[in-house]
Amino acid sequence: MRGWVLPRSAVRLSGPFTVLVTWELAARFGLVNTLLFPPPSKACADLVVLVSSGYLSKALSASLFRVVCGFALAVTVGVSLGVAMARSRLVNDFCDPLIELLRPISPLALFPLAILWFGIGDGSKIFVIALAACFPVILNTFAGARSLDANLIRAARSLGAPHRAGLRGHLRDWDYRIRNGSWLASPAPMAPPLVPGNGQLSPGRSCTRTLRLALTT
Repeated sequence: MRGWVLPRSAVRLSGPFTVLVTWELAARFGLVNTLLFPPPSKACADLVVLVSSGYLSKALSASLFRVVCGFALAVTVGVSLGVAMARSRLVNDFCDPLIELLRPISPLALFPLAILWFGIGDGSKIFVIALAACFPVILNTFAGARSLDANLIRAARSLGAPHRAGLRGHLRDWDYRIRNGSWLASPAPMAPPLVPGNGQLSPGRSCTRTLRLALTT
């Protein structure tokens, strides 16, 4: 007779559950500094307060607005520039060195400059998100457009196909490539909320206050 075996889902959940329980007990018995490591129950209680007061929904809507605007700007510029680079060697030779020069720079490192350029409002945050998503979209669009055989496009046009048929071929699998760009740019929205803005949470200020309290106790 085979022994009783836990379901795989239960085994996978046992790790995070053990960490949370250990964390809660350590905070309750004073083994850790609760200013730096508050118990999970306290975090859940604060989450309920934020949800019930409506402040969390307001902050999430403000952050979602910036993410959507930044990613829409990145898709507009990235797809257009990627297709143009694939179709024109002159555009590729002009833009490729600039892209390869700026692409290794982390968008988060440019966030202080974005604040100087666009201020502390939505402009700087949208710029950082758009910059983070723009380069992956450009490269993926360029790779997808280059993977299409140019002879097939010329053959289709010789048979009377419209010019938009070639553009449609360039943009094949564009949804997958844009999703890939959004995944690569996913860390960018984490930085703008650290700077307080209109209608947004300010964890940066809260973290600074917590560290000050921890150092003085």
